Formats: sequence, C-alpha cells, structure tokens
Amino acid sequence: MTLIKMCSKAEEQSMKIISEKGSTSNKENDADDIWEDSLEDDYLVAAADFFEERAKLPQDPLHTIRGGMLWVTDFVGQAWCEQQMFYKLRPPLDEMGDVIIEDLANKPSVKAGTDMHAERELEIQTPVQVDVTCREDKYAIKLLNMIIAANSLMQGHSRREIPIFGMPSNHGVFIVGIIDEIRCDPNTQELDLVEFKTRESNSTPGNAQKKTHEMQLCIYNQMWDELVTGKFYDKEAYAHHLRLDLTAELGAGVLNEIRSATIDAFHVKNLDQLLDVCFSHMRHLTCINQIYIEYTFQRDKSLIGIEEVLFNEKVFNQKMAHAISYWKGERTIDGVDIEDAWKCKKCDFGEVCVWRKKKAEECAEKNNNKRLRVQ
Repeated sequence: MTLIKMCSKAEEQSMKIISEKGSTSNKENDADDIWEDSLEDDYLVAAADFFEERAKLPQDPLHTIRGGMLWVTDFVGQAWCEQQMFYKLRPPLDEMGDVIIEDLANKPSVKAGTDMHAERELEIQTPVQVDVTCREDKYAIKLLNMIIAANSLMQGHSRREIPIFGMPSNHGVFIVGIIDEIRCDPNTQELDLVEFKTRESNSTPGNAQKKTHEMQLCIYNQMWDELVTGKFYDKEAYAHHLRLDLTAELGAGVLNEIRSATIDAFHVKNLDQLLDVCFSHMRHLTCINQIYIEYTFQRDKSLIGIEEVLFNEKVFNQKMAHAISYWKGERTIDGVDIEDAWKCKKCDFGEVCVWRKKKAEECAEKNNNKRLRVQ
C-alpha cells in the first residue's frame, strides 16, 4: 500500500503517505516574512494590514493561543489538566526569568513510543516522497492520504495514520488530528477504530489517564462518522481555518500522485476539486463499529491488553461543550480537582503553577476557619 509522507518541520511527524521535499510557506508566520527582506513602504503597509486583521479576531484562547483551530491532542491535555495544557502552549517563567519548557523530545519513553508508532505504521504502508511548492500542496497530500485510506478500507484492508478533520457536534470549532488505525472486517465491511498506546510499565494505565485516551478516541469517532455520513461538508470552513486558497493550482509532483492514486481524480487541479473527491470517497465508508485502545509494553513490545471504549454521544457532547467553553473565552482555566492533586508531583510546571497556589491558599483558609470555629 502506498503512503504519502511529508517531512515539513511545521507538520506532525506522523503524517505519512506522500513525503514532502522542499519548502512551504507558513501563513502563521507571514508577519515575520514581511519584515525579513525589506522595509520599503509596500512592506510596511502589508505589515500594518496583517496586524490590523489579527486585531479584529476574537481575543479568546482559541484565537490568541491556537490561531482559530484546535488539535485533538489539545482536548487530551485538557482532560488531564487544563492548567498544564495552557503552560505547554504558553510556557511560564521560573524565578530566574527563564522559560520553563516541558522537554518531551528527550524523554526515553516518548522516543520509544514514537519509534514504535513508526515501525507499526511501516508494517502495512510504504512511504513515497513528493515535492511540494506551497502550503496548498501540503494539504493536498493530507487529503490524498485520506483518499488512499478510504480506497484501502473499501477493499477490506486496514489503514494506519489517517488524517482527520471536522467540526464535531456543532460546536463551531475546527479540529484536526491523526487516527492511529482503522481496521476493516473484509467479510462485514465493519470498521473499528484502534488507538495504539505504549507503556513504560507492563500494566494498563490508571483511570485518570484512560479518561484522556477515551476522550481522544471519542473525538476521532465523532469526526469520522460526520465525514462518512456527509454531516460535515464545509469547504469554506476548511479553507478559512487552514488559511488555504482552494482555487490555487497544485504543484506538478502532487498532481501526478493524485492522478495515479485514484481514477476519479484525473480532473483535479486544485484543493476545491480534491476536497470533492475526498468527501465522495469518505461517504462510501461506514460509521465506526467499535473503538479499542491497544496497550503495548515498550521494553519487549509485548501486548499488555486491549480495552474497548464505549461511545456515549450525550456524555461526549457534554464533555466537548465544557472543553470548548474555555477556548471560546466563556470560562477561566480549570486545573485538577483536589483528589487529582497527585498529578502535580509529576508536572514540570508545579513550582510556578497558579492553580496549585490558588488551591493551596483555599485549603489554608478553610483550615484556618475551622480552627477559629473550634476556638
């Protein structure tokens, strides 16, 4: 099976089908580009226009921290500790004025997990590198990965590392992510959603961590079902949130891969047409049948266990509404509850955490009030 892989430093390393060679523009950094080469009048005007447009955006966390869209991993972080998630996105300063950054890249467990994911993906998919010339090419590759995945599933094969996007449950927030695996039963054509998790210890995680995994999978489930049922079919939202020109002609390398990957895409010249093909292919698939988490021991790569996740749409919508209310600026940050304070001992931001300090002060005040009542 073909896998299109891209290696842009701005992209998730797990995105693989056609691989990107070359540079891409990053519209999130357009202001830096404006100031980099010249200070002539037209550049100054363009810079002023850029910052004027940014000032018009809502001043909520969704736009000031995440640029108007979210990743599924943002919700995973919220499910663990919202305050910690905020610090990861907006690192605080320590007493010396140095930025505190969680160094995940150098943690052995993280590296081992990343390597095992890569090995697992290559068991059933072969990377193919493709030159890209613009941002639109990069997202065309993501859509092509989805189309190739859909074709594989329709033929009864499984597929790993599948890009996914949408605005689940009508909350008005655009979300993107990468599904670990969709397994297809060739006899029934039923699809199962599987998340691959690696563990340092030879045991399944506690309930607190399982809740974050379940949230992740439920979001994937909802986004997938909305795509295959045609509930999400919003090209304008796709273009707006990803800052794409749907009518821009795609590069020759990308177009060649598109036309060789599927017979009904020979006419495709831009993202607008490719989105139509993608949505059409997705609607030939079925909704998710069952959801599983597969836990594997990092040391010897043995299976620890497989656990099923039950999707309850009502409960899911309640959790999503609460999570998104923070991003929309409708409430302040919620840290961990007092019974989950043990999480703070493992947190890199514990010494500067305002939520932890706030809760400690509340506990001290309650204890002081109790003493006064006793006296």
